[in-house]
Amino acid sequence: KLLVYKDRNISRDIFSNVANYLEPGSLLVINDSKVIHARIRLVKPSGSIIEIFCLNPVDPVDYEKALSTTAECTWECLVGNSKKWKTDEIIQPVAINNRKFELKVKKIVKTTDGYKILFSWTDKTVSFAKIIEHFGMVPLPPYIRRQPVEDDNQRYQTIYACHSGSVAAPTAGLHITDGVLEKMKQKNITIEKLTLHVGAGTFIPVKTSKIEDHRMHAENFIVSKRMLKRLIENTSPVIAVGTTSVRTLESLHWMGINLKNNELQPFNIKQWIPYETNDSMNFKDSLGLIVEYMDRNNLDEIKASTSLIIVPGYTFTGVNQLITNFHQPTSTLLMLVAAFIGNDWKRIYEYALHHGFRFLSYGDSSLLIP
Repeated sequence: KLLVYKDRNISRDIFSNVANYLEPGSLLVINDSKVIHARIRLVKPSGSIIEIFCLNPVDPVDYEKALSTTAECTWECLVGNSKKWKTDEIIQPVAINNRKFELKVKKIVKTTDGYKILFSWTDKTVSFAKIIEHFGMVPLPPYIRRQPVEDDNQRYQTIYACHSGSVAAPTAGLHITDGVLEKMKQKNITIEKLTLHVGAGTFIPVKTSKIEDHRMHAENFIVSKRMLKRLIENTSPVIAVGTTSVRTLESLHWMGINLKNNELQPFNIKQWIPYETNDSMNFKDSLGLIVEYMDRNNLDEIKASTSLIIVPGYTFTGVNQLITNFHQPTSTLLMLVAAFIGNDWKRIYEYALHHGFRFLSYGDSSLLIP
């Protein structure tokens, strides 16, 4: 199903007709991050099962390098059943393409949320990406209370996913099929890609009584100079597919302001920067500063991280329309939706609840046009 919110009116349709509601010539921005098999189950000689959830690469810190390494790598991980992991190292036999070798998994140090884990293996012809593809499982959200099945390998992945690194799917894009893309092309809708690697922090609920006490998770993203130039030239509505695309586009605005203000870490977008910075620079001028930086440093893409939190009171600069699923209470994703459309979010969610819309990752979709 598709819920359409436009001119403060609510209607319903099916998602394959979404292009009917978009202006010809619009610019659609999608997140092409690919979900990795981040859940690894280790079986100890005693029979105890230890589950490791890979969150972020630590050494090397770059996702692409960490996944392509062929010797060892260190990740920040969550560990399930950690009380049963009393020895430092677990050795696990692995067989890939008739090649047998050992995977060694070692706890390095305790972190705020989990552990730094060192993975090493004896076959130097095999990358870490191959190991987790073979050994790991699709990291379904915690509210899906079942083990992954074969279909999840395709269903929990967008058709345009290409840059590995997410531990949760950018689920708004799961609805998009080749047929939907073809309808958009027929309406002269341009499609641009960015990459934000979705972290497990997207599922962390807000438990504090005041939002200013909530610590927002950081996520890594990549944008190309070509896409930035396309956004600068664009004069049509910008439609973000998913809250991850929104978060990236809005973070670009604050990145440009960081460059303008000569911040020491311009590509590390802090959580509260929009609410602590008094700057009226427009979106395109901000992007222009990023492009100038890339030209000076001969860069075709920028790699950055964002802890940006978008809550009611935020002023959007780069996004006009949003395609997104229905989010759970107390989530920062629902707060972003409330910031985007105002108090009508309650009316929209009431409508969805009373008309059989499914919520969360494998649920239905909405098109929100403030």
